[in-house]
Amino acid sequence: MSPLVKKENQVNKLHKQCIYDALNFLQSRDDDKAAFRNGVGFSKADSQVGHIAANLPLESWTPELTAEIAAVLIKYLDTQLAEFNSDTIREVAAEARGRDTIRDAHAKLKAEEKIALYAASRKITWERWQGGEFRFCISWSWEDPQKLDILASVRGITGRSYEPYRWGVPVSSKLSVKEFAEKWDFDVSALPKMKVNHLRLVPEPAVDYVAPTFPLYPHQPAAIDYLRKNKKAFLTDDMGLGKTIEVLMALPSATAALVVCPASLKGNWAREVKTWRPDLTPVILSGKGSFRWPCLGEIVIVNYEILPKEGEASYLNWEVNAIVDEAHYLKKSKAARTKNWRSISRDILEAGGSTWGMTGTPLVTTPYDLYGCLQSFGLLKQGYGSYGNFVSIWGGYKGPFGLLWNPNRINQKSAQEGLAKCSFGRKRIDVLPDLPSKRWTEIEVKLPKGCGAIDRDSMDELEAWANGGPTPVAGKIAEARKKLAITKGKKALPFIDELIQGGGGPVVVFSAHVAPCKELGRYDRWECIVGDTPAEKRAEIVERFQMGELDGIAGTVGAMGVGLTLTKSCRMVFVDLPWSNSEIAQAEDRICRIGQKNACEYFLITSNSEVDQIIHKSITRKTKMTANVDAVRKGEKQNGKRSN
Repeated sequence: MSPLVKKENQVNKLHKQCIYDALNFLQSRDDDKAAFRNGVGFSKADSQVGHIAANLPLESWTPELTAEIAAVLIKYLDTQLAEFNSDTIREVAAEARGRDTIRDAHAKLKAEEKIALYAASRKITWERWQGGEFRFCISWSWEDPQKLDILASVRGITGRSYEPYRWGVPVSSKLSVKEFAEKWDFDVSALPKMKVNHLRLVPEPAVDYVAPTFPLYPHQPAAIDYLRKNKKAFLTDDMGLGKTIEVLMALPSATAALVVCPASLKGNWAREVKTWRPDLTPVILSGKGSFRWPCLGEIVIVNYEILPKEGEASYLNWEVNAIVDEAHYLKKSKAARTKNWRSISRDILEAGGSTWGMTGTPLVTTPYDLYGCLQSFGLLKQGYGSYGNFVSIWGGYKGPFGLLWNPNRINQKSAQEGLAKCSFGRKRIDVLPDLPSKRWTEIEVKLPKGCGAIDRDSMDELEAWANGGPTPVAGKIAEARKKLAITKGKKALPFIDELIQGGGGPVVVFSAHVAPCKELGRYDRWECIVGDTPAEKRAEIVERFQMGELDGIAGTVGAMGVGLTLTKSCRMVFVDLPWSNSEIAQAEDRICRIGQKNACEYFLITSNSEVDQIIHKSITRKTKMTANVDAVRKGEKQNGKRSN
């Protein structure tokens, strides 16, 4: 038996406790820390070491330390410690060898406490590295006493790289990371479980598909086949051609699917899933913080606002098929919803899943919208190679307000070839020539003089927008448009009433503003859908409308202009227009889509207001740009001849 073990046997627990109690008794009486010579507590020579020893936990006392402390107490046995077992203290003190073990023990304890303090900063997480692949991310405090030893150990890991405040290690070195974490006691609770099949070391399983519940239209199988063959896809079939059915039937059986759509369409998606994919369970999520990944057999339906920020989504290690409805919402790279989508889309693709975007209006205002959409689905390089090449092909040039677009400069052939490489879309007239036609009529109302008038500066701003400048979404112009919409809505009531009384079924009314819609919604057998209408209420209103229980439905372009089917009506009234012609096109096709059997009539309420006339003229110009884009999608020039 070693001498150390013998000493431990000699200095038993009772001896330790006796010495510990005596030491703490003296410390409790030494409030002044020997500042005064009053014969109470430690002497001036013993005060510092005595207080240090009293703060050492009893479980850390070694035989040598216990003997050294006992030696300090001997001088007090005949006075302040007379009531304590002096024989025990003298016996243990005889083992002291004059070493300063008390200060050594204190220094060691402080070092351990410091290490423990900074141990909480020792973490290994699983994060995206510099916008690319996921890596093990190792970080620790630079105040950590063992920082240099940890640094040397990290530098020994193969493939490691550094950026400020952390090191990144590829998944191929996961065994080295495991050994490193165990050696230096790093927190690995945030790490996912690594699965072999996630690294694609096993063959891909066979994919099964379900048969459609109802017959498909002849044009739909081609879109379904396109989606099934592409992990990244952009479906741009015209509105009303059944894109929802196409993407649902393209999903494999027993899949885990995610649908991202405007909040107003979540109920509609759930109904379509129940109709076309009864093998899958639709799950609607609501409220920020509710996002989760779908399980097998589920289609989780979320609105854009629910998407988690970068780094907030839980780790994904199974395949998810993601569908984005109204994908033109992702056209702006700086928008929060675009950033959030691009973050989770990388997670989905890295886990072997797919990301499919669908929209009938890939170009909302200018080709830059198309560029943003293609970027959001990782398809720009596939179609056009680079940003500069895209701008050149689509007629972009530098103007007084930044980048401008000229519809006459579009390189039709190159634009068409690029779209064919990165998207799939057909015009309604090409695949459903029997779909009812559209007919537009302007209904002019006389407004009071000065209604909606704006000052000269605001008029200049409006004219600048009409010539390609920024959209004036606030200020005096916005106030004027709102007043015009309210007044025009009231002036249009007799005309709308005539439509109802004249027969021909219910009427759909659109406005870019809330007030005219709510005014109509107050009438008997009318309902309105605006931004604050709950999703459940919207679904109920649409169902009642389609069943013929309403004479009319009024809604804002933003709340009712996408995703809804209102084919019970073949007549639509626009009280006023939104800034974007593509939003008008979206709204138009709420009634002119699959299921409509009558010719569709559209009525635009115009006025003698100069503001109204400028907006109308500008939207007409922008419609020309859209027409050129549509010609590219069809592979035709505007004169009707095929591109060479």
